[in-house]
Amino acid sequence: MQKILPLALLFCTLATAQDNARQEDGSATSSYQAHQVAGIPWRNIGPANMGGRITDIAVPAKDISTWYIATAGGGLWKTVNRGTTWTAQFQHQPTVSLGDIAVAPSNLDTVWVGTGEENARNSVSFGDGVYKSTDGGSTWKHMGLEKTFQIGHIAIHPKDENIVFVAALGRLWGPNPERGIYRTRDGGNTWQKVLYIDTSTGCIDLRIDPNRPRTIYAAMYERERDMFDSNDPAVRFGEGSGFFRSDDGGDTWKKLTRGLPTCKWGRSAFSLFNKKPGTLFAIIETERSGWGSGTQKARQAARSGGSAYMGISGKDGENGALLSAVTPGGPSAKAGLKTGDLITKMGDKNIAAYADLIAAIRNASGGDKTEIQLKRDGAEQIVELTYGTRGGGGTGGTSRRGPSSGAPFSGRLGGQIPNIQTQQGDKGYETGGIFRSDDHGETWTRINSLNDRPFYFSVIAVDPSDDQHIYSCGVAFYASHDGGKSFRSANRGVHADFHAVWVNPDDSDHLLLGSDGGINVSYDQGRTWELLNNFEIGQFYHADVDNAVPYNIYGGLQDNGTWGGPSRTRYTDGIAKDDWEQIYGGDGFRAKVDPEDPNIVFATSQNGNLGMVNVATGQQSRVQRSGTGLQFNW
Repeated sequence: MQKILPLALLFCTLATAQDNARQEDGSATSSYQAHQVAGIPWRNIGPANMGGRITDIAVPAKDISTWYIATAGGGLWKTVNRGTTWTAQFQHQPTVSLGDIAVAPSNLDTVWVGTGEENARNSVSFGDGVYKSTDGGSTWKHMGLEKTFQIGHIAIHPKDENIVFVAALGRLWGPNPERGIYRTRDGGNTWQKVLYIDTSTGCIDLRIDPNRPRTIYAAMYERERDMFDSNDPAVRFGEGSGFFRSDDGGDTWKKLTRGLPTCKWGRSAFSLFNKKPGTLFAIIETERSGWGSGTQKARQAARSGGSAYMGISGKDGENGALLSAVTPGGPSAKAGLKTGDLITKMGDKNIAAYADLIAAIRNASGGDKTEIQLKRDGAEQIVELTYGTRGGGGTGGTSRRGPSSGAPFSGRLGGQIPNIQTQQGDKGYETGGIFRSDDHGETWTRINSLNDRPFYFSVIAVDPSDDQHIYSCGVAFYASHDGGKSFRSANRGVHADFHAVWVNPDDSDHLLLGSDGGINVSYDQGRTWELLNNFEIGQFYHADVDNAVPYNIYGGLQDNGTWGGPSRTRYTDGIAKDDWEQIYGGDGFRAKVDPEDPNIVFATSQNGNLGMVNVATGQQSRVQRSGTGLQFNW
C-alpha cells in the first residue's frame, strides 16, 4: 500500500492530536504537543501556478544562464540553466522578504542580499539587514545593518568585491536614524554611513558608474505608512528626496538639480547606459505628477469642474486605442461604443495609442461633441459622441498622499500617463516622468511624462547595447524604441504589476520581467512572453483546511486570488500544479471553510470585500457589508 505523503501525514497527525486533546463534553483542553509531530518531516505541496511578487533580478554579465530571483515573500531562488530548474537559496534565515540581490562583477561566487522588501505597500515585511555568500548562494553570513528594515539597492564595486554600498530605506511605519547610504571597504566587516538626510528620508536606489567607479549616484526617498491608509502611503513626498552624486567614492555628495523638478519628490530611480559614459536615465515622481498647463480650454474646464469624460477604460491597440470597458449609461455607451472597439481618430486628431485618446479627452469640455472613427470586427465605423461633464474638478493642489484626482494628466493610482510631455507646458518637468542626462547628471532633460503608480514601481531600464530601447515598470510594462519619445505597453498575456526587468547585454530581444505573478521571459523584445511558473513563490496571507477526507487546503494570495488544493492525491508523484484551482479573485486574503459543508468557502479580498463560493458547483455570491465607519488596511 502506498504510504501517506509526509505533509498529509503531518496535517492528519495534528488533527488527531487536537481531537485527542478534547474532554468528554467536546471542549478543547489544550493544543497538540510539539513532541507528537517532532519526527514528521515537512513536504512542499505548492502551488507554483500563480508565481508571486518579484522584487529584483540579478544576472551575472559573464554567465547569463545563471539568474537570481529575489521575492517579496518567497526568499531567493537561483537557476543555472535559464529557468529550467530552480534552487531555493535563502530558506533558513530569519526573513524571506528581500529588497535586492547583487552579484560581484569581479567574483561571481560573491553574492549579497538586502532583506526587507523596498516597496511601500501595506503587505510588505521588514528585514534584518544584509547577508553575504561566498559560494554562489549556497551558504550565507549575516553582515549587519540590522535596523535598516528595508533595502532599496546594493551596489558592488566593479573591480573590488570588498567595496559595497547599501541603500537603506529604514522603517516603513515610522522614523528611525538607520537610514541613508552605507559603505564597506572590507567586505562587510565594518560599515560607515556616508550619506544621511534625516530620520524620515532613506535611499531607494544607488548605482556605481562602471566606467569611473568613484562616481556613485543615489536617489533619496521619504515615505511612511499609517494604520489605515488604503493603497498609497500616508507620506510619499519629502524635502529630502532627490538625486545625489559622489565623485570621490562616497566620501562627499552633491545634490543634482539642473533640469530636475524643484517641488517635493516621491520615489525615483536610475539606469546607466554604460556604452556611452556619462549617459543615464531616471524616473521621478513629484507632488505635481499629473498636472500641466494644457490648452486654455482644458485649464478652465479643470478649474471649474467641467472637464470632459467619456466613460471608458482602455489600452494601446494596433494603431489605435482599444476599449477594454465601457461604462453603462455613460457618454460612450450612449454613442454606441462597445468593448473591443479600436478608436483610430477623434475629430481631426489621429489616435495611435491610448495616450492619444486621453489627451483628446483632456483638451475637451463637458458637452462638446466630436466625431469618432473606429474599427469594430474589422469594419470601419463613425459615431458621434457628446462628452459628459466630470464633477468635482480640481484645484491643482495635492493631498498628503499625492496629486488630487482632478489632475488633468493623472494616471492610475497617483501616476502620470505617458507621451503627453508636449502638452504640459514649460514647467512640465515639475510633474516628473522620465529624464535623461549625458553629462554624469549635471544637467537633465525630460523625455517623457510616463510614471505609472510611482510609489509601488518607479523602475527604469535602458538596453545596455542600444539607448533607443528603454523600459519602465508599472501596473503595465512600458517599452520605448525611439529613445523615450513614446512608450507603449508591452505586457500582453502576463500578470500585471511589474517591479524588475533585465535586458540581455548581448541580445536586445532577450528580456526577463518580474511581476506580482512571477518571472516572465521574452525573446522578441516583449511582444510575446513565457511565464516560468515552475517554482513556488506564492505569497499566502492565510490558509485554512476543510473537514473533507482527505482534507483540502485553501488560502489567499497577494494579487492572485484565493486558491484551493488537496492534501494528498492518488498519484505517486504527489500533488501537482493541476491539482490546485483558483476559486475567487482579487487580492486573496483570509479564507475560511464552512465546518458543516466543505464545499462552501468564504473568501476575502481587498478593502473588506467578502464572497462565498460553492467549490462543487462554481457558484459565487457577494456578501454585502453593513455599518458605517468601517476601515480596512488593504
